[in-house]
Amino acid sequence: MRAKIRAGVLLIFLLLVSLDIIPVSVKAYSGEKIHIVATLQIFATLAEKVGGEMVSVDYIVPQGMDIHSYSLKYEDVKKLEKGDLIILASSEFFSLDNSILQKFQNKEILDFSDYNATIYSLDGIKRNLHGYWLYPKNALNIARAIEKKLEKINPANSGYYKDNLINFENELNKAITTLNALQRECNLQNSTALLAVPGTYYIVKAMEIKIEGSILKGPNQFIGNEEIEEIKEKIKRGEIDFIVNAYGLEYS
Repeated sequence: MRAKIRAGVLLIFLLLVSLDIIPVSVKAYSGEKIHIVATLQIFATLAEKVGGEMVSVDYIVPQGMDIHSYSLKYEDVKKLEKGDLIILASSEFFSLDNSILQKFQNKEILDFSDYNATIYSLDGIKRNLHGYWLYPKNALNIARAIEKKLEKINPANSGYYKDNLINFENELNKAITTLNALQRECNLQNSTALLAVPGTYYIVKAMEIKIEGSILKGPNQFIGNEEIEEIKEKIKRGEIDFIVNAYGLEYS
């Protein structure tokens, strides 16, 4: 059982970092770069993968901070004012994104509706948008939306953006293949996980592991004592194999 848990943690870690280890197709570029500002760091990372040397990227919410309660600061507004493209996670779900959308409607903006994202329910959360960008299919669709927007802004270099998108998709597929092989080797498809936070849902879902539920339901909303006792009994009976948490996703 301990070996299985360690394997599960390893798989989750690999999926979390896979976006950061995928190389970018780099070309020397001395012209004026497109400046991109994203709400979240991972969207900025995706923009960098697609835009390569022809973009500069920045983001608003520091990793690990609660986007639900984060308010725009003076320096954030200055960042956004300089942006040629603003990338939001969801102006419908996050009040921060909605505030940015209202203030910068004159800018080129990407929002949730542009991503064709696959969204699942979780324990009474009808549409669980927490961490939806960590689902590989959704990450790829976000990258595709970024590529289309960059083509619109800078059509002369559309081929460069397309090449970077193809490279990103190929490397993402390789990472998924590796994860699937490890999943089968560790027999994790027959395991059941309890989530510490909803933001880990799409990582576990990608590995086709059964999900029991989440301890945290939303910002500062935990399950009740009765549910905790039920979980304890399920753990004793071996119906829950491990609990999944990930640093940086507590507030996603």
